[in-house]
Amino acid sequence: MAWILNARQIGQTNTRTVKKAFRSMRKTLKSISLATTVKSILTVICFREPIPWNNNNERKPTVGFLSL
Repeated sequence: MAWILNARQIGQTNTRTVKKAFRSMRKTLKSISLATTVKSILTVICFREPIPWNNNNERKPTVGFLSL
């Protein structure tokens, strides 16, 4: 974060780069959060409900879904 503050102190030429950096950070954060939410939904679906693969309610096939 120090380089961002230094860029702001230097002047107007570097404000564009700072804005671009913040935008890219926001995009990456959004993608990360979306991926984590999808993963959490998958884990909830896989582990909360016993999927009727077998009569014993084995959870071995769900691990394959999580590895994807």
